[in-house]
Amino acid sequence: MRLGLLIFLLAFLIRFINLLFLDLDIETYLIEDQKFYWEWSLRSAYLPWSELPGELLTERMPGSFWFFAFLQWLSNENLFFVLILQSFIDSITCVIIFLCAGFINKKYEFFAGIFSACSPLMVVISSQILSDTIFLFFFSCSLYFLLKFIYRNDSIYLLFLCALFLGISAFIRA
Repeated sequence: MRLGLLIFLLAFLIRFINLLFLDLDIETYLIEDQKFYWEWSLRSAYLPWSELPGELLTERMPGSFWFFAFLQWLSNENLFFVLILQSFIDSITCVIIFLCAGFINKKYEFFAGIFSACSPLMVVISSQILSDTIFLFFFSCSLYFLLKFIYRNDSIYLLFLCALFLGISAFIRA
């Protein structure tokens, strides 16, 4: 478990340092889809009290908008804190990837964890307001429970957890 904690700390440190070097002014930092996710979350997209017309809400899945609306509420709409929380979740994803690799072959778990912690794509995506980070987290959880069921031959409830997390990931990104 110490190795998993090391992976988490390394991943979070890399993501935190990346955020420190970014100019996180909402007006200049958020472009294209990021601005779309941010503004729609502020306008309560896919919630009963949404300010958006129903015709617009057929384009995307609601999960990521709910996620960002919750983070905006939690951080008082502070972009830096939203990205810190998202980096925290992405660092947990690195640990899950580490654990999944350990089920397949113990020799590869450390390398999978280090590669995911240092992955430029994961670092950049965790610093953007997009659905990728939260989708990857739930999809990785689904894979974790599937692999745990296959390799540890545990009870059937792991398949239910696998299906639950796969369903949540589809709710975020189809």
